[in-house]
Formats: sequence, C-alpha cells, structure tokens
Amino acid sequence: MATILYFNYSFFCYLFEEDEKKYEKDEKKYEEEEKQYINKIVKQKKSFLVKYVHNWHEIEPRLILNET
Repeated sequence: MATILYFNYSFFCYLFEEDEKKYEKDEKKYEEEEKQYINKIVKQKKSFLVKYVHNWHEIEPRLILNET
C-alpha cells in the first residue's frame, strides 16, 4: 500500500512539474504578447496626439462647436 501511495505521489509530482514548466512557457509568451499590444496602443496614442497637436487649429473649432 505504501508503495502504491508513493508511486501515486511521485507521479502527481511529475505531472505538476510538467504542468508548471508549460505554464511558465505560456506565461512568458503571454507577457511578450501583452508588451507588444501595449506598445501598439502607445504608438497609436502617440500618433493621434501628434496629429491632434499638428492640426489643432482645424480640430479645436470643431470640438468647441460640438460641445455647445
């Protein structure tokens, strides 16, 4: 009985370690994807701000008209 329990315990430890390795790989992959997504959003916001500042004389009157 003790042998069976030990085998089950060691087998589950092995499964847990394999699962943990897979999770670490997936976690790194998701972190990279998240960084890329954040960089993409930041670039979009920067380009929007640059366009906004560049065309402020065209955009601002429209915004004022839309608010009233």
